[in-house]
Amino acid sequence: VISYKKPLLETPFHERTSEHCYSNDWYRWAGYKVAKEFSSTELEYTSMRNTAGVIDITPMHKYEIKGEDAKKFINKLITKDISNIQSNQVAYGIWCNEDGMVIDDGTIFCFDKNHFRIFCAERNLNWFSDTATGFNVTVEDISPTIAALAFQGPLSCKILNLLKVENIENLKPFHFDHYNLENHNVTISRTGFSGDLGYEIWCD
Repeated sequence: VISYKKPLLETPFHERTSEHCYSNDWYRWAGYKVAKEFSSTELEYTSMRNTAGVIDITPMHKYEIKGEDAKKFINKLITKDISNIQSNQVAYGIWCNEDGMVIDDGTIFCFDKNHFRIFCAERNLNWFSDTATGFNVTVEDISPTIAALAFQGPLSCKILNLLKVENIENLKPFHFDHYNLENHNVTISRTGFSGDLGYEIWCD
């Protein structure tokens, strides 16, 4: 059980995850209290590999990039060339310091040529803002405004179909679109780090 002087924030999913966190094993991530495991790491790993599993990734840092130089800025920021990225596509990228050492990695969502979002594990606002110098672009930390779940595993698509998420089976890898899930408008991307079929669900 974790204990910190400053109270940890709870994600919008905390009420549900706490009901199933039988291990009472929590950890701190970006100021949030999130489950380290619910009952058994082995059981949860097996479930995700054979059926599907859910991870609360709300604590990820989220940055809105807007402006006519948005694509140019991101091409300077990351090591991958995204010149040909299209709307509703996702790119994976890493960013390095002046010595070529990796600072962090993340996914870059293209809404249009002047509007992107970057999702990553660590806080990078200062680095992004410094890198944006000279570009006609704004960088905004929108982390508190978006909750998110990683939904990974070979049955994830079938389960989303059962939840009446229409046409989710047509979503290509590293693409995203807007859907209705249980009468909520959400953004779903076919992304994740499980190495299997999986999605990430973003709730603005």
